[in-house]
Amino acid sequence: MRHLLPLLLLASFGCSLSEKDQRMFQLHREQGLYFYEHGYYDRAQDQFDRALSYKPKDRLSNLVHAYCMIMRGDLKAAESQLRKAEKVDPTNFRVFLGFGYTHFLYGMMTEKEAQKLEVRTEQLQIRGDTDGVRRLSRIEDQKRKQSLAHYAKAQQFFHRVQTMPNQEENILALQNEAYSQIKLYQYEQAAHILISIAKLKSIQRDAYQENLKRLEEIGEKTDPQQATVRKTVRQLQEDERSARLLSAWAFSLLAQNAETQKQFLPLAHQQIQLAMQVDPHRASDHLNIALLHLKRRQLVEKEAQEAESGGNPDKAQSLRDEAEQDLKRARSEMGVFIQKNKLSSPELNIQIREVIQKIDQSAPQPND
Repeated sequence: MRHLLPLLLLASFGCSLSEKDQRMFQLHREQGLYFYEHGYYDRAQDQFDRALSYKPKDRLSNLVHAYCMIMRGDLKAAESQLRKAEKVDPTNFRVFLGFGYTHFLYGMMTEKEAQKLEVRTEQLQIRGDTDGVRRLSRIEDQKRKQSLAHYAKAQQFFHRVQTMPNQEENILALQNEAYSQIKLYQYEQAAHILISIAKLKSIQRDAYQENLKRLEEIGEKTDPQQATVRKTVRQLQEDERSARLLSAWAFSLLAQNAETQKQFLPLAHQQIQLAMQVDPHRASDHLNIALLHLKRRQLVEKEAQEAESGGNPDKAQSLRDEAEQDLKRARSEMGVFIQKNKLSSPELNIQIREVIQKIDQSAPQPND
């Protein structure tokens, strides 16, 4: 989250200061920015405390002071400081991003507490302590509800940013709204937001690539500026890939039965293919496609069993043929994965070969 706040030198408000006090204010604020950007949040917070003692209504100091608290995990103090920052400048979208981050971290914190309680509850079940199980289960349920409430508030703040002037395509707000929706099990909404992010990253990448072409036409290819642009292009490619793969994962989670798998697995497959167009050399994409085929096979097999039980053997056989095709496609993608993966992860290659061997052993023989 360190880079979630693009630090802009904003104009300051407040009463006029003496020349000495103005110099001290500037010194503390500049030191605060330096420490913040280098990850020394305790020191940064101390410097902004000092800066605000000179100018309590300085917009930048109030805002970054709150972000220091967020980074340090002091969420209660951060929320209070963000309210001060909102009073100073209610039009600053970064204030509402801060509120969103704060509630998202609150959600993660209470979610972890619920997970710990779940482990303790399982231990009490083993011991046969039914009273303890009921007591901890109630607390765990409360924690999970609190967690979801915080994720919902985070989602609302991130969405609010997008309604502010000139922030419709604020990628930070979009991205974190999608993360909040995933936590709220709103996978379809999250997937579509992630696709929007991928498209925005693609547009940005194309613009940088055009800029790179112009730089190559007028200068040396080793020019430092060109190297910076190339690095930005690579980062945008990685961001687009990540958004598409996460959207594919969200779509795959929605495929829980025969009806939803027909709707969502093709969308997941499409997003992985688009990720492969960004970078066709990634072995993991083929493994992801293989997993989609295996998931579809599992759902189709279940549908075939239902058709058999319902007295429709022809439909059951047709579905089993579909499942067999999915198994073959999965095996093929696993083979490509091994070829591309080579020595980068030999243990995983061994595991995938074992899966392929089991698939081959289970395949019907010509004389069957």
